[in-house]
Amino acid sequence: LMDVAGMGTLRRMWFTLSSRDPGALRACVIRIYWDGEEKPAVEAPFGDFFGAILGRAVAFDSELFANMEGRSFNCFIPMPFRTRARVTFTNESSVRLDQLFYEIDYTLEETLPDTALYFHAFWHRDRPPEPGEPGQNWHYAGRAIAFDRNLIYANTPIPVEITRENAEVNTYWRVYVR
Repeated sequence: LMDVAGMGTLRRMWFTLSSRDPGALRACVIRIYWDGEEKPAVEAPFGDFFGAILGRAVAFDSELFANMEGRSFNCFIPMPFRTRARVTFTNESSVRLDQLFYEIDYTLEETLPDTALYFHAFWHRDRPPEPGEPGQNWHYAGRAIAFDRNLIYANTPIPVEITRENAEVNTYWRVYVR
């Protein structure tokens, strides 16, 4: 869908599909590669990446993602790259997509701050619990990285809150996007 050489920032992605079938939204995969890497920095089911959780495209609007009328998929996360950016869309479902409309906006720039970070996202699903088996505890361990809000959203307040919770030997980070 996009393969551009140079230094810049991916600013906005907009998509709409001929089918919003839950199976297709889960089986179509979006991948984003930075700077000629073979492994994608972003690899997720299309619907899940754009907020159509469980394959349901519903209308919503937030600072980073939007689906204003329940038919389009928008991402407004600034994603800097230093030498190359590539975006792919793969239909891994058995549902034929007759039409895919998209627009990917980016700017090429002379320089990026040394502190500009690459955007990464992945999707993973564990085996669901069997009947009678305890459910998920919903606590995940990992790393959180803060970013300079002024660098990304000049003069725009960002509704993101990151909190730290210490529980025995583990530290949990909770990220809220309002």
